[in-house]
Amino acid sequence: MITLSDSIRNRFAGVRYIDACCGIGGFSAALEACGATCVFAADIDPKCRRMYAENFGYVPAGDLRTVRTSDVPAHDLVCCGLPCQPFSINGTQRGIQDPRGRIFRQVHRLIAAGKPTAVLLENVPRLAANNEGLTFATIRQCLRELGYDVWHEFLRASEFGCSQLRRRLYLVALRRDLGIGRFLFPEPTFEVVRLRDHLLPASETNQCVLELAGRKLWWQKQDLAEATLPPRYTPLRIALIDEGGQGKRIYHIDGPACTMCASRRDSANTGLYWVNKKVRTLAPREVARCFGLRDEFRLHHDGAIAIRQLGNS
Repeated sequence: MITLSDSIRNRFAGVRYIDACCGIGGFSAALEACGATCVFAADIDPKCRRMYAENFGYVPAGDLRTVRTSDVPAHDLVCCGLPCQPFSINGTQRGIQDPRGRIFRQVHRLIAAGKPTAVLLENVPRLAANNEGLTFATIRQCLRELGYDVWHEFLRASEFGCSQLRRRLYLVALRRDLGIGRFLFPEPTFEVVRLRDHLLPASETNQCVLELAGRKLWWQKQDLAEATLPPRYTPLRIALIDEGGQGKRIYHIDGPACTMCASRRDSANTGLYWVNKKVRTLAPREVARCFGLRDEFRLHHDGAIAIRQLGNS
């Protein structure tokens, strides 16, 4: 699991934040571990709201469009993982033509009313290219017009101690009147990350094993399948099933997992891995560990729902 230095904890102690589009609490898990306090959260999905409440003891509001700004307590930080499906290569790619692609309007409304010190937004990298870059440019300009200086960067979770690739776009906005003028994103820590270290015992993952009868397994690096590899920060593909499309690529467990997603196909959600001379997907708890979540973090009792919720985190 990811460890935090005392300096990080001290930096966030006392920070009051709101978690818009909170899902099951990816942002909140990180911020609470840093000592910050959530004063408001919202998500349109009732199943996510229930899991958030189980983990954080706070029932989020529902649809952001129905939230009155007067009901949102004073806060220092707004964080939001904007819905990624309108922009993701695995989603609709309809951008702002998809209603979920217009959620930023509601987040903008909260920022305009609360004028927090800082804003932190996250999404898939393709948001930056949507509509020839106009969508992301509009988001940045809207924040500037509210009086914020804005920075963004593309970061890989696997370079910061998480055992999945998960390249994401992060945007940080700081209120201009504070006179900060400069923001530096953290440098990669390049801790050793191996999916192998987060796997459950074989006796608990039999349901994850893929039946390969009648299917063709194409080895690309069979000589590496059983070998121990040095540290690496991108997944290593060693084989393909059939034509090798999405969810049919097999990876080595001495590297990070591929990016977890919220597809409705199990193998596409978690990727496939060569474990104990078998091909299998990941169990929900293994996926949670790939997000840096501790085993105490509660997951939905339905494994498929749990993995989709994690993939959206």
